Amino acid sequence: MKRGLIVLIFLLFTLSTVSDFCGDGLIDDLETCSTCPQDNPCLVDQKCIQDQCVSKLLPPLFLKEDPIATIITPREIANTLNILLDQPHEFAACLKGKYADGIYQITKIEFPEISGQSIYAVEHAKCSRFGTIATIHSHLDGNCDMSKGDIFAFGQKDSEPLTAIICGEGDIAFYSKKSFTKRMNYLIRDIEYSRLNYFWALFPWVFSGLLIIILLVLFYERERIHNLRKKEKALYLIETFTQQEKKLINTLVENQQLNKDRLNKQLISKLTKENLIEEKNNEIHLKHWFKKALKRL
Repeated sequence: MKRGLIVLIFLLFTLSTVSDFCGDGLIDDLETCSTCPQDNPCLVDQKCIQDQCVSKLLPPLFLKEDPIATIITPREIANTLNILLDQPHEFAACLKGKYADGIYQITKIEFPEISGQSIYAVEHAKCSRFGTIATIHSHLDGNCDMSKGDIFAFGQKDSEPLTAIICGEGDIAFYSKKSFTKRMNYLIRDIEYSRLNYFWALFPWVFSGLLIIILLVLFYERERIHNLRKKEKALYLIETFTQQEKKLINTLVENQQLNKDRLNKQLISKLTKENLIEEKNNEIHLKHWFKKALKRL
């Protein structure tokens, strides 16, 4: 009797503490992004600092294959998938999102054009390459294991790091090309997308775009001023030439080159000193900058 009471107390203690287990997919009171990132990870636009998820300076842009990552899906999208599951045939959808620091975050669901559906298969157009984390399709038999056909189809998709199968309400299996049998860690979370959050998500990219435009304008203006100075220098140099030298310069511009024997040493020395010509295989060529400046005159 006493032994049975001890066993009962132990079982009650175990049941009361099972919800505090890190890795059970539930966020308990003491689980933060630092103490249990498996259950309470930060979103891809955030980083964990002192047990708090704070916004990053720049959100990620590109996806990469990470077989040990965690997938976070907004509850709204998870509910949509559950509704779609209540059909007499398989369906397919494109799960789009972002990746950073071991987290895939689903942000959008799109539906490709369907060409054929049955209780065993679905034929559809490919998902767009940019931003697609995985193509998800349903298994109506309740089995989320990948079939040979699923493995073959996934192998043909170079741009998608993951694939997914939904086989029951909230029962979604994500796989990478590293393992067609091991499910990846998958979490459903309540994610609020307020206008303010949307603004701060786009702000870094808008700011970066404006900065690039400003730098391009400054670079163009620098080139314009540089070319203007070259033009002024070309005008000044031409004013110092004799008529014979001007005639030879015009000949160089028209013919692109002149034989060295046609120019006297004094003229060659003068043009070389002013950085106007260069010698190649006993041929005299105008320097590129001077040629461009003459064309702008």
